[in-house]
Amino acid sequence: RNTKQSTGYPRATSTLREWLFPEKGCERVKLESRTIQPEAKKQRRLGTSQSQAQTQSSTRVPVLVVAIDESRALLEIKDSTGVDAFRLLRRALWAVNADERVKNVNGSVFAVLVDTKYLVDEAVPVSLPDPTSRRRGGTAPFPPFILTQTMNVLLDITSPPSQPPSKSRVLNTNPDQVLEALVSMGRPLWRSMERVATLEGKQRELNKFAASKLLFGVDAKAAKSYEDRTLHGVASLLCRVGLRPHASDPMATRLVADFMSVLHYVTYKNDAQITSYTSDPILTFGASYMWYQLNPPALESHILRQFEAILFNDVVDTGSIDQIVARIFLLLAIDATIMDSAVRKEFVVCGQFCKVQNFVQKLVGAKPENGEDKSTTNSGAHESFSHWLSTWEDWKIGFSHFVNLREEPTEATLWKMLDRRAAGIFPRN
Repeated sequence: RNTKQSTGYPRATSTLREWLFPEKGCERVKLESRTIQPEAKKQRRLGTSQSQAQTQSSTRVPVLVVAIDESRALLEIKDSTGVDAFRLLRRALWAVNADERVKNVNGSVFAVLVDTKYLVDEAVPVSLPDPTSRRRGGTAPFPPFILTQTMNVLLDITSPPSQPPSKSRVLNTNPDQVLEALVSMGRPLWRSMERVATLEGKQRELNKFAASKLLFGVDAKAAKSYEDRTLHGVASLLCRVGLRPHASDPMATRLVADFMSVLHYVTYKNDAQITSYTSDPILTFGASYMWYQLNPPALESHILRQFEAILFNDVVDTGSIDQIVARIFLLLAIDATIMDSAVRKEFVVCGQFCKVQNFVQKLVGAKPENGEDKSTTNSGAHESFSHWLSTWEDWKIGFSHFVNLREEPTEATLWKMLDRRAAGIFPRN
């Protein structure tokens, strides 16, 4: 429990790496799980040495891992005697690991407490009267450590063998399979909507749920939801446009804790956090849904006004403002192409594709002016434009958000982006 001398990072060793990321497939894990108990009994009968038992226990013992997210809540929940849930959990873990039934199979129960607030451990009281706080050796708690990488799916990583390639998924016309694929690209949280019976019902509930997660858990349809406490919905714009706050601003931590942003990195001094919105299609569909709620739409009446305020306060790492404006216009154009403006508040965003011709016409108009002199018409330019547009007759397009690219994308990367309904932002300069 005394972690004051800890840097917060586990020592990087080959043993730690192999423990965290064992090179075993799912079938191998299933095979080992079936042989754990008989193997353990066999070892006891053979009377293997303590060192051999320790070696076997590192890979052969059954371990139940209990993961608790938002673990700060354990400090707030108390029983009738005033003992908080953290201490109760600690006692329960000690008791179950001391149980003879667990010992007989040489097993253990291991709890992992997860929280976006990386200093949550310092809020946990050291309870000397609690016997589990004085444990040493195998029953002592692990010191906390900070994850410096996220679970975001990187665009340049190949798909698992069991997963269809991005191109096949993009060309898939089965709506149920399309939704299943899009859900799989984001947080496991989205799978909680699977209890809804119909496909459209699932899509609609996902829109509402994801929008509420970007609005501090409140209803995006209610005008009173857009207030200082919810940042007036500006998280939806950061999510879609591909922006992140400066590491030094308190908003960086708050976006992670309350508005579905992801912590990418914490400096070794624990004095700055690098956060951003990852490519999570379902979350961006919720952001799209939020933009068009209320009358006038929330984007116009609340979100852009709040975005202007944080720009003046230099909260967001924007780069070129012209590029930010261009991204917003492109998002508005793709939204207008796929949805009927008459039903925009009830429109279900589910990663629809639209014809490239329709998108371009919505963006620039049916007959865009050519050059600065708009007083005269240039029939040749219009014919050239019409001919160019006709070459895209069989092509479709679809994107709901922008992602930052580290380098120019390959064809495979472009298919992955299209699969995730993402448009790319080139590196600066």
